[in-house]
Amino acid sequence: MKKNSHTRRDSGLLEPSIAAELALKVPLVWNVCERESAESGRYRIMQSLHWFDELHTGGDKVPEREPLGATAIDELEADFRVNLPISYKDIVTVHHGDGPLQSDFVVHARTGIQKRGLGRFLEIERWQDSNVYEHAEYMINDVVPFAEDGGGNLICFDYRGKRRREDPSIAFWDHELGADDLLPVADSFEAFIDLLFVPQDIIEDLTDQGLLPEGLVR
Repeated sequence: MKKNSHTRRDSGLLEPSIAAELALKVPLVWNVCERESAESGRYRIMQSLHWFDELHTGGDKVPEREPLGATAIDELEADFRVNLPISYKDIVTVHHGDGPLQSDFVVHARTGIQKRGLGRFLEIERWQDSNVYEHAEYMINDVVPFAEDGGGNLICFDYRGKRRREDPSIAFWDHELGADDLLPVADSFEAFIDLLFVPQDIIEDLTDQGLLPEGLVR
């Protein structure tokens, strides 16, 4: 009896030609999925924060912030020899020097759990007051400050132990402690943003003024 050349194989193995074709396609599909997931994460981070600059208290429009120079972030990365998180770059491009309404977070210190705050993101350009460069003078190598709490303390990218100089964890530096005495806060910038919550006094003030953004309190 003549065998049918189109009979399905029951071995569970793919034809070599089909396997080779799939081997080429799978990485492409995976890369597309990764890219879409990253873009979705960036959008979520940007949309999750509300800003003082966006509040028009008493009907007065807040003056527009100076636009960030086109190469400012590239120069910062080159000077510190690091790759900054993309979601951070998205935020600071628009909101450099500004602070979000969701500003409080907690850290686990030796004395117990402490509540800390993000006052504002540091400026990127050297000519601006309270910029990354001037605050970095207080830091040890591989630690790059990106925000301050308003009381002389800093929130930093911690690249120590990162061979590729990317994907930093987040640490808090208390100016009353040593430069290398950093408190761990979060494993990534995105995780740090997810930790932020609105201080109760801000909620009460905005509620009294009718300015509390919808969905701000979780």
